[in-house]
Amino acid sequence: MKKTHPKTKRGQMQSLESIFAVIVIMIIIILGIVFFSRAEQEDTRVLSQQFTDLDNIAQTQIVASLSELACSEYEVSKTSCFDLTKVRLFNQTMHDIPFAAEYYFSSFGDAKITIKDVYPSTTSTPKEYVIYENDLGNDQEYSSTMTIIPVTLYDSLTHQQHFGLLEIQTYRRTLNL
Repeated sequence: MKKTHPKTKRGQMQSLESIFAVIVIMIIIILGIVFFSRAEQEDTRVLSQQFTDLDNIAQTQIVASLSELACSEYEVSKTSCFDLTKVRLFNQTMHDIPFAAEYYFSSFGDAKITIKDVYPSTTSTPKEYVIYENDLGNDQEYSSTMTIIPVTLYDSLTHQQHFGLLEIQTYRRTLNL
């Protein structure tokens, strides 16, 4: 029988220790990569939500400042006020003229913009005027965000003030990662 030398066993042990040390270091590196990638993914999600919120605010300001719908007195626009006569005509124009929605697509994108005449109301359900509507369709997955702002509605025919709500529902494509 052949005897193994103690130096050979010691050399084998040192080789195994080196291999285990490399494996442990690799596991630590992999765990670090996984941890930091998840943290980065969460940061990206939060940043994306902040950009979505900023887009909603910008879109709300654009709608609230539309001169096509604004109340005006002596050619001066009032803040957060919509003329009901202009709203009705704008609503009719958007439904009757097929290319009208395309003109406003660059400003509003994929959204549904509604003005509701809440008070005083003669019926139990408020009168609703869809100003703009362009959704993504049924074949795509999307998320939506609703922004509701109280506004004043002025009926220039009867000279009455109404309380209303401006509802902006924004559609966003969702990415499945």
